[in-house]
Amino acid sequence: MRGLEVTSADSILPDDVTPRHEDGKIKEGERNNTLFSACLRHARTTNFNGLSRFAMEMNARFAPPLSEAEATQCAVNAWNRRDRDRNFFGSRSFTISATALAKLEGLDGDVGDALRLLLQIERVHWDRDEFVLAQAFAEVLGWPVRRFRRARNMLLNARLIFQLTSGGRFKGDAPLFAWPSISRGRL
Repeated sequence: MRGLEVTSADSILPDDVTPRHEDGKIKEGERNNTLFSACLRHARTTNFNGLSRFAMEMNARFAPPLSEAEATQCAVNAWNRRDRDRNFFGSRSFTISATALAKLEGLDGDVGDALRLLLQIERVHWDRDEFVLAQAFAEVLGWPVRRFRRARNMLLNARLIFQLTSGGRFKGDAPLFAWPSISRGRL
């Protein structure tokens, strides 16, 4: 099937993640980032089983290798990013999907703030499945709390983010949010 060919670790490694040590092994302190970067790149061209095999094959080249659980987690995290259209590895910019834009355009009101908030959330929380979105984030944007809430509610109404907890049970208890594909399992 096109795009699902099995690829070895040797053929996918770009120059920036190729081992540079004399013995050809990637050393401690470099393994996790190296494997995760390679998995992000490889996730674009394979299915999950192929990505898992790739991660295990590449991990075997490390000195010493990561645990099987750590290597598997690198593959899972890379696959989750691909699955959520948040695999920006190798790109120099963030993108917003046409689906997300259409969902926002279908709402009443000015969607500019919602779009800006979505991009800021992606910029800050791109590596997390779940994230806190406290009112203090309004200060980061230079917005009054009311404007922040309106933009956040537009993202909720468009189902671009999901609220998992409401927070507010005690000081510092901020609401917890998730990306749509992650929250499905929790709702």
